[in-house]
Amino acid sequence: MTEIWFDDGLLSVYEDMYPLMEKYGLVGIIGVVTSCVGKTFRWQKKWELPCMNIDQIKHLMNEGWKIASHTVTHRDLTKISKSEAEWEIIESKLWIITNLGVEPIALIPPWNRITPELKKYALNYYPRVVNKKRIYFHTVNLPHPSRFNIKVFEERIRRLAK
Repeated sequence: MTEIWFDDGLLSVYEDMYPLMEKYGLVGIIGVVTSCVGKTFRWQKKWELPCMNIDQIKHLMNEGWKIASHTVTHRDLTKISKSEAEWEIIESKLWIITNLGVEPIALIPPWNRITPELKKYALNYYPRVVNKKRIYFHTVNLPHPSRFNIKVFEERIRRLAK
């Protein structure tokens, strides 16, 4: 089955993308930035984007969606100290277990960047580290996904659902 990933846990995934995924009988994987749940996510120093709250994430989980960790604060793991990176890796998993009641299926390093040493470390705590090819819809990571982007997304989803 094709895995469709949505990074950051943005509210636009719940409001705009979930209904389209449901329409085509698909579920996704949410990469949760744990410090942003129920708050806003400052993306590329340009936008404050609202994130899903715990109830919205749990609703998607009840619909079959999976949860991955996208760290605590979304910092680039290759640009912080080893101890800070290890904290991001472990604390995000613990938050997911404590607050969502599930083990995350993977770690998604922010910006898809992770050193070989940190990847090896993360694999002690996660079944996999996903930082290469995946079907990821970044067009939803806009302040307000445009009708054009939603139409493009729906066309891609329709093709995947066949």
